[in-house]
Amino acid sequence: MKEFVSCRKMKEIDAHTIQEHKIPSLVLMERAACAVVEQLETRKETLKRILCVCGAGNNGGDGIAIARILNGKGYACAIFFLGKREKMTEETRRQMAIAESYQVPVVNNPDWKEYTTIVDAIFGVGLTRAVEGEFARVIEAMNRCKARRVAVDIPSGIHGDTGQVLQKAVQAEETVTFAYAKPGLYLYPGKQFAGHVKTADIGIYRETDTPLEIAVLEKKDLWSWLPARDPGGNKGTFGKILVVASQKNMAGAGYLCASACFATGAGMVKLHTVEENRIIYQTLLPEALVSTQKTVQVDLELLRNDLDWCDVVAVGPGLGTGADSQELLKYLLENNTKPMVLDADALNMISRYPSWMKYLGAHCVVTPHVGEMSRLTGISTEEIKRTAPEQAKKFHERTKTVCVLKDARTWIAGETDTVYLNISGNDGMATAGSGDVLCGTITGMLAAGLEPVKAAALGAFLHGLAGEYASLEKGVRGMLAGDIVHGISQVLKENEDKM
Repeated sequence: MKEFVSCRKMKEIDAHTIQEHKIPSLVLMERAACAVVEQLETRKETLKRILCVCGAGNNGGDGIAIARILNGKGYACAIFFLGKREKMTEETRRQMAIAESYQVPVVNNPDWKEYTTIVDAIFGVGLTRAVEGEFARVIEAMNRCKARRVAVDIPSGIHGDTGQVLQKAVQAEETVTFAYAKPGLYLYPGKQFAGHVKTADIGIYRETDTPLEIAVLEKKDLWSWLPARDPGGNKGTFGKILVVASQKNMAGAGYLCASACFATGAGMVKLHTVEENRIIYQTLLPEALVSTQKTVQVDLELLRNDLDWCDVVAVGPGLGTGADSQELLKYLLENNTKPMVLDADALNMISRYPSWMKYLGAHCVVTPHVGEMSRLTGISTEEIKRTAPEQAKKFHERTKTVCVLKDARTWIAGETDTVYLNISGNDGMATAGSGDVLCGTITGMLAAGLEPVKAAALGAFLHGLAGEYASLEKGVRGMLAGDIVHGISQVLKENEDKM
């Protein structure tokens, strides 16, 4: 598991290292510079002429130190200082004095085409204002260059927390970030500006007794989190899932959700749906049980019996928002205490009837995309995108649910202090039915015995990995949601083979 930190948290950790561990800030700056130089030297053929573009903040101080170290190694490297010298931080002022004493060249009007590598050290992770004026013009000139571009900590002009482009941003090929990765390097559009990201250890450490702020799962977490399967188990002990889904003409949603449940290892899956879908499901997914509403009036006794049978519930994919669907959902909200994933139309109905939110609780996992979250909260989609982790946490605090806030990157907030960020997956997953597969994947993790927040985080990660596997076979343009289901099986088998 990787730890990411917000810009605010990074500032706190930096201060803690300096104040409590007595490591001078100039020492940290020197280590940061050495880490960037090490990365630069991985492609020595690009180091014929180097320009370090430096701002007045500590990021600029890193850049000045980089130029000095490169000159000391015999490389032709110059400094281009951007800004006002009187605004330099104390550390940057001292770095400039040291560089001048070593006679490191400083240029005022660089001829950009002369350089084979440009180091971006203009702004660090603390930038929140729009990039304008001379800074914007210089960044445009840097981006026009054919030179290799390497960013120090973060590409200048990218918001460290959100990945937002602050009007203008450096298009880097590589970014060397320090101590911990920042979300903005992996959130869109920031990821597209960061290039290859290397996280360098420069001796900054947070307090070990504090929980992770932002956690990002890795492949190794699959098996450390997934409960071992009992060799003596049977289909009943591997989890019985009830999928309440699919009105007439929407059978695909329930099918994809149920298929994903099976792919994650569930022993039994029952689809509770309308009679019109029976033959479709018995043909497409004969492994599943099918329970259908046959009468004009909703048969709540049938739903109650199905609820008694199962261990875990998924509700919403393709369900519709008509009167019958409302009655089914309201019954589940009022009567079910088993782990339950609410997706798609279940969320649309709750947003239509906000008083139903009182029935949500710690047994529930909700999976809204940005539009659904906007309808649930009344907050604009723009604001939700900008403050996604905070919105997920607030929804959890309001409802006690685990909130899986879906976008190109997905945030998961639950009862722990840690917020999970999922960065697996690709744009090929932006296809009809992908969300139904995610619903089934998370439900399958619940059926495996994981607590809701872990089921949601691991389910989102597995879903993204499955999408990556699917794209290898079909390409991002040609892959379908069903290919993601197949990818789930591939990911799990590959990891089983390595055990």
